Amino acid sequence: MRKSPLAWYTDVLFNNYFNYSGRASRREFWWYYLFNLIFLGVLFFIGYTLDNTGISYGFYIPCVYVLATIIPSITLKVRRLHDIGLSAWYLFIWCIPYIGGFILFVMYCIPSEKGDNKYGAYSI
Repeated sequence: MRKSPLAWYTDVLFNNYFNYSGRASRREFWWYYLFNLIFLGVLFFIGYTLDNTGISYGFYIPCVYVLATIIPSITLKVRRLHDIGLSAWYLFIWCIPYIGGFILFVMYCIPSEKGDNKYGAYSI
C-alpha cells in the first residue's frame, strides 16, 4: 500500500526522529523536503504578517520550526545516503565551497541500490 505524501513527512518527523540506521527512498526524502519547504514558507508568511502588525517576534516562528526539524532532516539525509550505499561521512561534502551542496543534491537524486545492502533491506 502506498503512503500519502503527507504520511512520508509525518513519518520522518514522528517515527524516525532519531533513526540514523536503515534506508530512506528517494520518495521519502523528496516528499519530506517538499512538505518541509511548504510548511516553512507558510511559517515565514505568518511571521512576516505578524511583523507588519507590530508584533516583532514573527521571525522566531520559522526559527523554532527549523530548530525542531534539524535532527530529523539530518537523520533523513544519512538514511538517504545509506540507500545509495554510502556512509554518513559523505554529508561532509557540504563543506566543499561552492560545489558541495550541488554534489549532495545530485547524490540525493541517485536511484536506490536494488536489493539489500549493508545498511538494510531494500524498500520501494
